[in-house]
Amino acid sequence: MSLPVAFEPFLLSSLEHYLVVAGIGSYGCNYFIFRTENTDDALSTLNTGVTRLVQELPFLAGEVAPVAGDSRRRLEVRPSSIDVFEKCPMLVVREVNSPLPASDFGRTIDAAGDNAYRPLPPKPDGPFQPVLRFQANMFHGGIVLCFCWNHLLIDGTAVSNVIQMLASCCRAETSVSLKSIRQQQDLGRKIISDIIERPLPEKMSADDESFVLHNLEEVATESIARETMQFSPRRIDELKTACNERLSVGQYCTTNDILMALYWIIGARASIAHGKRFLAISFAVSMAKRCRPSLPDSYIGSTLVLQSVQGNQHEIVDALSTIDSNPSSIPDAYTPLLAKLATQIRAKILATDDQHLTRTIHELYEMSQWNPGQGKGDLLFSNLSFNGCYKQDFGPVLGPVVGFEPRTVYPNMAYLKPRRPVGTGLGPWELTLMFDPKRLEMMKNDPLLVWAST
Repeated sequence: MSLPVAFEPFLLSSLEHYLVVAGIGSYGCNYFIFRTENTDDALSTLNTGVTRLVQELPFLAGEVAPVAGDSRRRLEVRPSSIDVFEKCPMLVVREVNSPLPASDFGRTIDAAGDNAYRPLPPKPDGPFQPVLRFQANMFHGGIVLCFCWNHLLIDGTAVSNVIQMLASCCRAETSVSLKSIRQQQDLGRKIISDIIERPLPEKMSADDESFVLHNLEEVATESIARETMQFSPRRIDELKTACNERLSVGQYCTTNDILMALYWIIGARASIAHGKRFLAISFAVSMAKRCRPSLPDSYIGSTLVLQSVQGNQHEIVDALSTIDSNPSSIPDAYTPLLAKLATQIRAKILATDDQHLTRTIHELYEMSQWNPGQGKGDLLFSNLSFNGCYKQDFGPVLGPVVGFEPRTVYPNMAYLKPRRPVGTGLGPWELTLMFDPKRLEMMKNDPLLVWAST
Protein backbone atom coordinates (compact mmCIF):
# COMPACT_ATOMS: atom_id res chain seq x y z
CA MET A 1 0.00 0.00 0.00
CA SER A 2 1.33 3.43 -0.94
CA LEU A 3 1.86 6.09 1.69
CA PRO A 4 -1.15 8.37 2.32
CA VAL A 5 -1.55 11.87 0.97
CA ALA A 6 -0.60 14.68 3.37
CA PHE A 7 -3.31 16.93 4.83
CA GLU A 8 -3.55 19.99 7.03
CA PRO A 9 -4.08 19.10 10.72
CA PHE A 10 -7.47 20.09 12.12
CA LEU A 11 -9.02 20.31 15.57
CA LEU A 12 -11.56 17.81 16.77
CA SER A 13 -14.97 19.45 16.84
CA SER A 14 -16.59 20.55 20.08
CA LEU A 15 -18.93 17.56 19.83
CA GLU A 16 -15.94 15.23 19.60
CA HIS A 17 -14.30 16.90 22.61
CA TYR A 18 -17.61 16.40 24.40
CA LEU A 19 -16.99 12.63 24.13
CA VAL A 20 -13.54 13.07 25.68
CA VAL A 21 -15.07 14.79 28.71
CA ALA A 22 -17.84 12.16 28.84
CA GLY A 23 -15.30 9.36 29.17
CA ILE A 24 -15.59 7.76 25.72
CA GLY A 25 -12.02 6.84 24.84
CA SER A 26 -12.05 3.36 23.37
CA TYR A 27 -11.54 2.06 19.86
CA GLY A 28 -14.76 0.97 18.25
CA CYS A 29 -14.68 -2.44 16.59
CA ASN A 30 -16.97 -4.07 14.02
CA TYR A 31 -16.51 -7.21 11.94
CA PHE A 32 -17.81 -7.52 8.37
CA ILE A 33 -17.93 -11.02 6.90
CA PHE A 34 -17.53 -11.89 3.21
CA ARG A 35 -17.90 -15.32 1.62
CA THR A 36 -15.62 -16.00 -1.34
CA GLU A 37 -13.53 -18.94 -2.53
CA ASN A 38 -11.13 -16.56 -4.28
CA THR A 39 -9.61 -15.04 -1.15
CA ASP A 40 -6.37 -13.94 -2.85
CA ASP A 41 -8.20 -11.78 -5.39
CA ALA A 42 -10.56 -10.61 -2.64
CA LEU A 43 -7.60 -9.44 -0.56
CA SER A 44 -6.19 -7.61 -3.59
CA THR A 45 -9.56 -5.88 -3.98
CA LEU A 46 -9.52 -4.83 -0.33
CA ASN A 47 -5.97 -3.51 -0.64
CA THR A 48 -6.94 -1.44 -3.65
CA GLY A 49 -10.11 -0.20 -1.95
CA VAL A 50 -8.38 0.88 1.26
CA THR A 51 -5.61 2.61 -0.71
CA ARG A 52 -8.13 4.54 -2.78
CA LEU A 53 -10.13 5.44 0.33
CA VAL A 54 -7.22 7.06 2.19
CA GLN A 55 -5.93 8.76 -0.95
CA GLU A 56 -9.30 10.45 -1.35
CA LEU A 57 -9.84 11.08 2.39
CA PRO A 58 -6.28 11.37 3.79
CA PHE A 59 -7.39 12.24 7.34
CA LEU A 60 -8.63 8.66 7.74
CA ALA A 61 -4.95 7.61 7.75
CA GLY A 62 -4.08 10.22 10.37
CA GLU A 63 -3.94 10.12 14.15
CA VAL A 64 -5.57 11.91 17.08
CA ALA A 65 -3.07 13.78 19.26
CA PRO A 66 -2.96 16.64 21.80
CA VAL A 67 -2.38 20.14 20.48
CA ALA A 68 1.06 21.17 21.69
CA GLY A 69 0.94 23.82 24.43
CA ASP A 70 -2.85 24.17 24.36
CA SER A 71 -4.22 25.26 27.75
CA ARG A 72 -7.64 23.70 27.14
CA ARG A 73 -5.97 20.38 26.22
CA ARG A 74 -7.69 20.16 22.88
CA LEU A 75 -7.03 17.35 20.41
CA GLU A 76 -6.31 17.47 16.70
CA VAL A 77 -6.16 15.08 13.77
CA ARG A 78 -2.77 15.17 12.10
CA PRO A 79 -0.80 13.08 9.58
CA SER A 80 1.22 10.20 10.98
CA SER A 81 4.95 9.97 10.36
CA ILE A 82 6.15 7.55 7.69
CA ASP A 83 7.79 5.34 10.33
CA VAL A 84 4.61 5.09 12.39
CA PHE A 85 2.49 4.46 9.32
CA GLU A 86 4.77 1.63 8.19
CA LYS A 87 4.70 0.03 11.65
CA CYS A 88 0.90 0.27 11.81
CA PRO A 89 -0.36 -0.05 8.20
CA MET A 90 -3.91 0.73 7.17
CA LEU A 91 -4.65 -2.92 6.36
CA VAL A 92 -3.17 -5.80 8.36
CA VAL A 93 -3.47 -9.34 6.99
CA ARG A 94 -3.76 -12.45 9.17
CA GLU A 95 -3.97 -16.00 7.86
CA VAL A 96 -6.43 -18.19 9.76
CA ASN A 97 -6.00 -21.85 8.92
CA SER A 98 -9.64 -22.85 9.34
CA PRO A 99 -12.93 -22.67 7.41
CA LEU A 100 -15.04 -19.53 7.60
CA PRO A 101 -17.66 -20.15 10.32
CA ALA A 102 -21.07 -21.00 8.89
CA SER A 103 -22.80 -18.76 11.45
CA ASP A 104 -22.33 -16.84 14.71
CA PHE A 105 -18.83 -15.56 14.12
CA GLY A 106 -18.98 -14.05 17.60
CA ARG A 107 -18.37 -17.47 19.14
CA THR A 108 -15.26 -17.91 16.99
CA ILE A 109 -13.94 -14.58 18.26
CA ASP A 110 -14.60 -15.54 21.88
CA ALA A 111 -12.94 -18.94 21.47
CA ALA A 112 -9.70 -17.56 19.97
CA GLY A 113 -9.60 -14.24 21.77
CA ASP A 114 -10.73 -10.95 20.30
CA ASN A 115 -7.24 -9.42 20.08
CA ALA A 116 -6.16 -11.97 17.47
CA TYR A 117 -8.67 -10.65 14.94
CA ARG A 118 -8.35 -6.89 15.37
CA PRO A 119 -5.65 -4.37 14.33
CA LEU A 120 -5.97 -2.15 17.42
CA PRO A 121 -6.45 -2.93 21.13
CA PRO A 122 -9.77 -2.19 22.88
CA LYS A 123 -8.28 0.97 24.41
CA PRO A 124 -5.30 3.12 23.41
CA ASP A 125 -2.12 1.67 24.93
CA GLY A 126 0.22 4.54 24.06
CA PRO A 127 0.41 8.04 22.60
CA PHE A 128 -0.25 6.83 19.04
CA GLN A 129 -4.03 6.90 18.43
CA PRO A 130 -4.87 6.32 14.75
CA VAL A 131 -8.18 7.44 13.27
CA LEU A 132 -8.91 3.95 11.95
CA ARG A 133 -7.32 0.67 10.84
CA PHE A 134 -8.47 -2.53 9.12
CA GLN A 135 -7.49 -6.18 9.50
CA ALA A 136 -8.30 -8.85 6.92
CA ASN A 137 -8.66 -12.24 8.62
CA MET A 138 -8.20 -14.80 5.84
CA PHE A 139 -10.30 -17.94 6.34
CA HIS A 140 -10.83 -20.82 3.95
CA GLY A 141 -13.87 -19.68 2.00
CA GLY A 142 -13.99 -16.06 3.04
CA ILE A 143 -12.60 -12.96 4.71
CA VAL A 144 -13.57 -11.42 8.03
CA LEU A 145 -12.73 -7.72 7.82
CA CYS A 146 -12.21 -6.07 11.19
CA PHE A 147 -12.72 -2.31 11.20
CA CYS A 148 -11.37 -0.49 14.27
CA TRP A 149 -11.86 3.25 14.65
CA ASN A 150 -11.19 6.01 17.13
CA HIS A 151 -14.49 6.65 18.91
CA LEU A 152 -13.59 10.29 19.48
CA LEU A 153 -13.71 11.00 15.77
CA ILE A 154 -16.04 8.39 14.30
CA ASP A 155 -19.52 7.38 15.49
CA GLY A 156 -21.90 4.67 14.29
CA THR A 157 -23.27 6.74 11.41
CA ALA A 158 -19.73 7.58 10.30
CA VAL A 159 -18.85 3.87 10.39
CA SER A 160 -21.73 3.18 8.02
CA ASN A 161 -20.54 6.02 5.77
CA VAL A 162 -16.95 4.75 5.71
CA ILE A 163 -18.09 1.23 4.81
CA GLN A 164 -20.24 2.64 2.00
CA MET A 165 -17.26 4.62 0.68
CA LEU A 166 -14.95 1.61 0.99
CA ALA A 167 -17.43 -0.47 -1.01
CA SER A 168 -17.44 2.13 -3.79
CA CYS A 169 -13.61 2.13 -3.79
CA CYS A 170 -13.50 -1.69 -3.96
CA ARG A 171 -15.95 -2.13 -6.82
CA ALA A 172 -14.64 0.72 -8.99
CA GLU A 173 -12.77 -0.59 -12.03
CA THR A 174 -10.53 2.47 -12.20
CA SER A 175 -9.98 5.46 -9.95
CA VAL A 176 -12.70 6.89 -7.74
CA SER A 177 -13.33 10.50 -6.73
CA LEU A 178 -14.65 11.48 -3.30
CA LYS A 179 -14.09 15.21 -3.81
CA SER A 180 -17.68 16.13 -2.94
CA ILE A 181 -17.43 14.08 0.25
CA ARG A 182 -14.24 15.94 1.24
CA GLN A 183 -16.10 19.20 0.80
CA GLN A 184 -18.97 17.93 2.96
CA GLN A 185 -16.51 17.18 5.79
CA ASP A 186 -15.44 20.82 5.82
CA LEU A 187 -19.06 21.98 5.75
CA GLY A 188 -20.05 19.66 8.60
CA ARG A 189 -17.21 20.82 10.83
CA LYS A 190 -18.05 24.46 10.16
CA ILE A 191 -21.69 23.90 11.14
CA ILE A 192 -20.57 22.37 14.45
CA SER A 193 -17.95 25.06 15.13
CA ASP A 194 -20.56 27.79 14.61
CA ILE A 195 -22.81 26.42 17.38
CA ILE A 196 -20.89 28.24 20.11
CA GLU A 197 -21.70 31.56 18.37
CA ARG A 198 -25.41 31.09 19.03
CA PRO A 199 -27.04 32.61 22.12
CA LEU A 200 -27.51 30.25 25.02
CA PRO A 201 -31.12 28.94 25.08
CA GLU A 202 -33.22 29.22 28.20
CA LYS A 203 -32.48 26.78 30.97
CA MET A 204 -34.18 23.40 30.89
CA SER A 205 -37.41 22.96 32.79
CA ALA A 206 -37.22 21.30 36.18
CA ASP A 207 -38.59 17.98 34.94
CA ASP A 208 -35.77 17.82 32.38
CA GLU A 209 -32.95 18.36 34.84
CA SER A 210 -30.15 15.83 34.67
CA PHE A 211 -29.51 13.43 37.53
CA VAL A 212 -26.34 11.97 38.99
CA LEU A 213 -25.06 8.88 37.19
CA HIS A 214 -22.72 6.32 38.72
CA ASN A 215 -19.40 5.51 37.10
CA LEU A 216 -19.36 2.46 34.86
CA GLU A 217 -18.62 -0.79 36.65
CA GLU A 218 -14.94 -1.66 36.87
CA VAL A 219 -14.93 -4.87 34.85
CA ALA A 220 -12.03 -6.34 32.89
CA THR A 221 -13.05 -6.59 29.24
CA GLU A 222 -11.82 -10.19 29.01
CA SER A 223 -14.28 -11.22 31.75
CA ILE A 224 -17.32 -9.89 29.85
CA ALA A 225 -19.42 -12.60 28.22
CA ARG A 226 -21.28 -11.99 24.95
CA GLU A 227 -24.41 -13.44 23.41
CA THR A 228 -26.60 -12.43 20.49
CA MET A 229 -30.34 -12.88 21.06
CA GLN A 230 -32.97 -12.88 18.33
CA PHE A 231 -36.41 -11.31 18.63
CA SER A 232 -39.41 -12.10 16.48
CA PRO A 233 -40.53 -9.01 14.51
CA ARG A 234 -44.12 -10.19 15.01
CA ARG A 235 -43.69 -10.29 18.81
CA ILE A 236 -42.02 -6.86 18.91
CA ASP A 237 -44.82 -5.38 16.78
CA GLU A 238 -47.34 -6.94 19.18
CA LEU A 239 -45.64 -5.27 22.14
CA LYS A 240 -45.44 -1.93 20.33
CA THR A 241 -49.13 -2.02 19.45
CA ALA A 242 -50.13 -2.93 23.01
CA CYS A 243 -48.00 -0.13 24.48
CA ASN A 244 -49.20 2.53 22.04
CA GLU A 245 -52.81 1.65 22.82
CA ARG A 246 -52.18 2.67 26.45
CA LEU A 247 -50.74 6.08 25.63
CA SER A 248 -52.39 9.49 25.57
CA VAL A 249 -53.07 11.39 22.37
CA GLY A 250 -49.82 12.73 20.95
CA GLN A 251 -47.65 10.11 22.66
CA TYR A 252 -46.11 7.19 20.81
CA CYS A 253 -43.43 4.52 21.06
CA THR A 254 -41.22 3.37 18.22
CA THR A 255 -39.82 -0.12 17.69
CA ASN A 256 -36.48 1.15 18.94
CA ASP A 257 -38.11 2.40 22.18
CA ILE A 258 -39.79 -0.96 22.74
CA LEU A 259 -36.56 -2.90 22.22
CA MET A 260 -34.71 -0.57 24.59
CA ALA A 261 -37.43 -0.87 27.24
CA LEU A 262 -37.48 -4.66 26.85
CA TYR A 263 -33.71 -4.74 27.33
CA TRP A 264 -34.06 -2.44 30.37
CA ILE A 265 -36.57 -4.81 31.97
CA ILE A 266 -34.53 -7.98 31.48
CA GLY A 267 -31.36 -6.12 32.51
CA ALA A 268 -33.07 -4.81 35.65
CA ARG A 269 -34.38 -8.23 36.64
CA ALA A 270 -30.92 -9.81 36.32
CA SER A 271 -29.25 -6.87 38.09
CA ILE A 272 -31.66 -6.98 41.05
CA ALA A 273 -30.88 -10.67 41.55
CA HIS A 274 -27.13 -9.97 41.65
CA GLY A 275 -27.20 -6.74 43.64
CA LYS A 276 -26.18 -4.56 40.68
CA ARG A 277 -27.40 -1.11 39.61
CA PHE A 278 -30.24 -0.95 37.09
CA LEU A 279 -32.07 2.37 37.50
CA ALA A 280 -30.62 4.24 34.53
CA ILE A 281 -30.44 3.29 30.88
CA SER A 282 -27.91 5.29 28.89
CA PHE A 283 -27.70 5.66 25.13
CA ALA A 284 -26.27 7.88 22.41
CA VAL A 285 -28.36 10.21 20.26
CA SER A 286 -26.96 11.28 16.89
CA MET A 287 -27.33 15.03 16.38
CA ALA A 288 -26.51 14.95 12.65
CA LYS A 289 -30.13 15.48 11.61
CA ARG A 290 -31.27 17.17 14.83
CA CYS A 291 -29.01 20.21 14.67
CA ARG A 292 -29.98 23.20 12.53
CA PRO A 293 -28.81 23.25 9.84
CA SER A 294 -28.43 19.49 9.67
CA LEU A 295 -25.08 17.92 8.82
CA PRO A 296 -24.31 16.46 5.38
CA ASP A 297 -25.38 12.83 4.90
CA SER A 298 -21.81 11.64 4.27
CA TYR A 299 -20.24 13.49 7.22
CA ILE A 300 -17.49 11.47 8.94
CA GLY A 301 -17.15 12.64 12.52
CA SER A 302 -18.78 12.05 15.86
CA THR A 303 -22.16 13.75 16.31
CA LEU A 304 -23.20 11.92 19.46
CA VAL A 305 -24.76 13.31 22.61
CA LEU A 306 -25.05 10.88 25.52
CA GLN A 307 -28.40 10.67 27.28
CA SER A 308 -29.82 8.70 30.20
CA VAL A 309 -33.27 7.94 31.54
CA GLN A 310 -33.73 7.30 35.25
CA GLY A 311 -36.28 4.76 36.41
CA ASN A 312 -38.07 4.60 39.74
CA GLN A 313 -36.58 1.78 41.80
CA HIS A 314 -39.75 0.93 43.71
CA GLU A 315 -41.93 0.98 40.59
CA ILE A 316 -39.60 -1.34 38.68
CA VAL A 317 -39.09 -3.76 41.58
CA ASP A 318 -42.81 -3.85 42.45
CA ALA A 319 -43.84 -4.33 38.82
CA LEU A 320 -41.42 -7.22 38.33
CA SER A 321 -42.54 -8.80 41.60
CA THR A 322 -46.18 -8.64 40.47
CA ILE A 323 -45.28 -10.10 37.08
CA ASP A 324 -43.29 -12.94 38.63
CA SER A 325 -46.22 -13.88 40.85
CA ASN A 326 -48.29 -14.55 37.72
CA PRO A 327 -45.84 -16.01 35.17
CA SER A 328 -48.55 -17.09 32.73
CA SER A 329 -49.53 -13.47 32.05
CA ILE A 330 -46.92 -12.75 29.36
CA PRO A 331 -47.07 -10.33 27.61
CA ASP A 332 -50.07 -8.52 29.13
CA ALA A 333 -48.55 -8.15 32.60
CA TYR A 334 -45.49 -6.46 31.15
CA THR A 335 -47.36 -3.88 29.08
CA PRO A 336 -47.80 -1.17 31.78
CA LEU A 337 -44.12 -1.22 32.76
CA LEU A 338 -42.94 -1.57 29.18
CA ALA A 339 -45.09 1.36 28.04
CA LYS A 340 -43.93 3.57 30.92
CA LEU A 341 -40.24 2.94 30.27
CA ALA A 342 -40.62 3.24 26.49
CA THR A 343 -42.39 6.61 26.75
CA GLN A 344 -39.67 7.90 29.10
CA ILE A 345 -37.08 6.89 26.51
CA ARG A 346 -39.04 8.49 23.66
CA ALA A 347 -39.51 11.73 25.63
CA LYS A 348 -35.77 11.98 26.30
CA ILE A 349 -34.92 11.38 22.64
CA LEU A 350 -37.40 14.03 21.49
CA ALA A 351 -35.98 16.49 24.01
CA THR A 352 -32.50 15.98 22.58
CA ASP A 353 -32.95 18.68 19.97
CA ASP A 354 -30.99 21.59 18.53
CA GLN A 355 -31.49 23.69 21.68
CA HIS A 356 -30.19 20.83 23.83
CA LEU A 357 -27.16 20.58 21.56
CA THR A 358 -26.50 24.33 21.86
CA ARG A 359 -26.71 24.15 25.68
CA THR A 360 -24.35 21.17 25.69
CA ILE A 361 -21.72 22.99 23.63
CA HIS A 362 -21.99 26.13 25.80
CA GLU A 363 -21.51 24.00 28.94
CA LEU A 364 -18.44 22.42 27.37
CA TYR A 365 -16.90 25.81 26.65
CA GLU A 366 -17.42 26.85 30.26
CA MET A 367 -14.80 24.23 31.24
CA SER A 368 -11.26 25.56 31.43
CA GLN A 369 -9.81 22.21 30.37
CA TRP A 370 -11.28 19.35 28.34
CA ASN A 371 -9.75 16.53 30.33
CA PRO A 372 -10.79 12.89 29.80
CA GLY A 373 -13.69 11.98 32.08
CA GLN A 374 -15.00 8.74 33.56
CA GLY A 375 -17.62 6.75 31.66
CA LYS A 376 -20.95 6.58 33.50
CA GLY A 377 -24.14 4.55 33.43
CA ASP A 378 -25.92 1.45 34.74
CA LEU A 379 -27.27 -0.22 31.59
CA LEU A 380 -25.97 0.89 28.17
CA PHE A 381 -27.69 0.60 24.78
CA SER A 382 -26.40 1.30 21.29
CA ASN A 383 -28.64 1.27 18.23
CA LEU A 384 -26.70 0.07 15.15
CA SER A 385 -29.77 -1.02 13.20
CA PHE A 386 -29.29 1.84 10.73
CA ASN A 387 -25.90 0.50 9.58
CA GLY A 388 -26.23 -0.07 5.84
CA CYS A 389 -23.52 -2.74 5.49
CA TYR A 390 -25.90 -5.38 4.09
CA LYS A 391 -26.91 -3.00 1.28
CA GLN A 392 -23.36 -2.46 0.02
CA ASP A 393 -21.84 -4.09 -3.06
CA PHE A 394 -18.07 -4.59 -2.81
CA GLY A 395 -17.71 -5.79 -6.39
CA PRO A 396 -17.70 -9.14 -8.20
CA VAL A 397 -14.95 -10.73 -6.07
CA LEU A 398 -15.87 -9.69 -2.53
CA GLY A 399 -19.60 -9.35 -3.14
CA PRO A 400 -21.98 -8.37 -0.34
CA VAL A 401 -21.49 -8.44 3.42
CA VAL A 402 -23.03 -11.67 4.74
CA GLY A 403 -22.46 -11.08 8.45
CA PHE A 404 -21.97 -8.20 10.88
CA GLU A 405 -20.61 -8.45 14.41
CA PRO A 406 -20.25 -5.47 16.83
CA ARG A 407 -17.35 -5.92 19.22
CA THR A 408 -16.83 -2.58 20.99
CA VAL A 409 -16.65 -3.88 24.55
CA TYR A 410 -18.31 -2.04 27.42
CA PRO A 411 -19.76 -3.61 30.58
CA ASN A 412 -23.56 -3.91 30.71
CA MET A 413 -23.97 -3.08 27.02
CA ALA A 414 -26.51 -4.09 24.38
CA TYR A 415 -26.07 -3.53 20.63
CA LEU A 416 -29.09 -3.58 18.34
CA LYS A 417 -27.74 -4.96 15.07
CA PRO A 418 -28.94 -4.27 11.51
CA ARG A 419 -31.39 -6.90 10.33
CA ARG A 420 -30.01 -9.45 7.88
CA PRO A 421 -31.53 -9.87 4.42
CA VAL A 422 -33.50 -13.12 4.25
CA GLY A 423 -34.94 -13.90 0.83
CA THR A 424 -36.88 -10.83 -0.23
CA GLY A 425 -37.38 -9.64 3.34
CA LEU A 426 -35.50 -9.13 6.59
CA GLY A 427 -34.58 -11.53 9.38
CA PRO A 428 -35.31 -11.20 13.11
CA TRP A 429 -34.15 -8.37 15.31
CA GLU A 430 -30.77 -9.21 16.87
CA LEU A 431 -29.46 -7.85 20.15
CA THR A 432 -25.87 -8.54 21.24
CA LEU A 433 -25.56 -8.49 25.04
CA MET A 434 -22.27 -7.91 26.91
CA PHE A 435 -22.47 -8.68 30.63
CA ASP A 436 -20.75 -10.64 33.34
CA PRO A 437 -21.48 -14.37 32.82
CA LYS A 438 -23.94 -14.82 35.72
CA ARG A 439 -26.16 -11.92 34.75
CA LEU A 440 -25.96 -12.78 31.07
CA GLU A 441 -27.14 -16.33 31.75
CA MET A 442 -30.11 -15.01 33.72
CA MET A 443 -30.97 -12.52 30.96
CA LYS A 444 -30.91 -15.27 28.32
CA ASN A 445 -33.53 -17.17 30.30
CA ASP A 446 -35.72 -14.17 31.15
CA PRO A 447 -39.36 -15.13 30.45
CA LEU A 448 -40.07 -11.91 28.52
CA LEU A 449 -37.00 -12.42 26.34
CA VAL A 450 -37.88 -16.07 25.73
CA TRP A 451 -41.43 -15.09 24.75
CA ALA A 452 -40.22 -12.32 22.42
CA SER A 453 -37.84 -14.75 20.74
CA THR A 454 -40.50 -17.24 19.67
